Amino acid sequence: MKTKKIPTMIVFLSLILINSSISISQTQNKNVDLQEKEIIETRLIPISEHQNSEKLIKAFSDWEQVLIENSIHDYVSKTDCENFDKMMVLYENGKYPMHSDMQNVIEVDFNQDQVTDYIITYNLLNCVRGSGWSDDFIFIQSTENGELIIRKDLTMDFKKKYAEFLKNNFEIENNKEDNYIETKGVEFISFENNEIFGKINIAVFSYKYEKKGNFIYNFKTNEFLANDNEFWLE
Repeated sequence: MKTKKIPTMIVFLSLILINSSISISQTQNKNVDLQEKEIIETRLIPISEHQNSEKLIKAFSDWEQVLIENSIHDYVSKTDCENFDKMMVLYENGKYPMHSDMQNVIEVDFNQDQVTDYIITYNLLNCVRGSGWSDDFIFIQSTENGELIIRKDLTMDFKKKYAEFLKNNFEIENNKEDNYIETKGVEFISFENNEIFGKINIAVFSYKYEKKGNFIYNFKTNEFLANDNEFWLE
């Protein structure tokens, strides 16, 4: 019996359909993951309550020096922030000095080496008794001997993906200062299987309304997936 030869074009189209189905299925599964993860409670804990608090506080102190030296967020020391007259001089010269008085930590594993890494999130309060505020974060990697290393590069990888998401979905050009992207409104919730899950809160169109949603970021592939819902501000 002769075997019928299937035309090459049909085989090619079938492969495209199969691959498309897989891609759609994977996207749908990711969206389901985003929805299901909404019920997960945050795994952020205050930095002072973490079992590795001493080293984490030291790491954040080192990061504060980077913020100050590079004028990121117009960051100033606690001592300077409490000097109102000095801060007003900065303000009158076009600065908006800020300082953090609260930091939290979430445990992650950037490179799947079974050594605990961290994301330190921190608030930013202004030092001129104004209403402005912000928040930010820095990725911290652990070595095998327990040393903590500031990973600005990994932090920026995430920030760039987040900035792309804002530009592609909301036509928002993210503010950049000295190649450091501002990411106000990002909240890290939990980490598993090389992916960090969190929430987004984006003010858009002159702050008339905001977008809220969830995101998943894969440290291995640098894939950033997010959904969003629209909420009008009162």
